[in-house]
Amino acid sequence: MKNFPEEKIADLVTSLFQSKGYQIKNTSGELQKIADFQIEKEGSHGFVSIRHWRADKVGVSQISQEVIVMNQQNSHHSYIFTTGQFEKEAGEMAKYNRNLFLVDGRQLNVMIANAKNSA
Repeated sequence: MKNFPEEKIADLVTSLFQSKGYQIKNTSGELQKIADFQIEKEGSHGFVSIRHWRADKVGVSQISQEVIVMNQQNSHHSYIFTTGQFEKEAGEMAKYNRNLFLVDGRQLNVMIANAKNSA
């Protein structure tokens, strides 16, 4: 998947959320700096970032600003995707941010396979 163009990754991730009943909106203004799109379902809203999709390893320093702004926006749930792996410290950060979900390459592959099987 690392060789996919960014648009293909965005389409796959968008499709995953739409299949779960989420409405998708593109981010605008300052939010474009931290998220690729917004998701909303039943009054709950969140943000999705695929900015690190080609990285082999993603650490706290790469995601901390995104997490801060997502929390400032009162996000109910935020997702950060990579086709690589998150460093241990990034995982620890997610443990303390209950509304933050880090999705690595292995998990993303499983999510895509499950979506294809249920379609």
